Amino acid sequence: MRSVGFRSAISRNQAWVSAAVTGLVSFVLPFLYVGIISLIGMLLGIANEGLGNFLAYLFTGITVAIMCFLICRAHPESLWYTPVICNASTLVAGVGNYFGGNPDVTLPFAIGWVLSVIAAIWGTRKARGEITKDLKNLK
Repeated sequence: MRSVGFRSAISRNQAWVSAAVTGLVSFVLPFLYVGIISLIGMLLGIANEGLGNFLAYLFTGITVAIMCFLICRAHPESLWYTPVICNASTLVAGVGNYFGGNPDVTLPFAIGWVLSVIAAIWGTRKARGEITKDLKNLK
């Protein structure tokens, strides 16, 4: 069952507005995910800060990719700029970590970018019905 209220909230706004809000929220998400992951780590007795940071940035990338899918499904014409706007803050953070002496953290940012582009293309194709056509042609 689809969440009609959530989908209509994305459909009501222009795509760049939804993407900008996603970009702003993605600036805060790693801190939220690090808190959740560290709490789980404390409960389980695991204290690996590097793994926690990696997972937090990876989950942020996955969250942004899901939003790219939803925005591009609601606004297929926004395929070319939605991933860029949604990932603007993660791009700054990834480049900053790379040149700041912590290049290990850039991998989850890169994975998030790739997932966002794939999700945006998938959302656009789903909105245009191309996936359904492709599945019918396979039969």
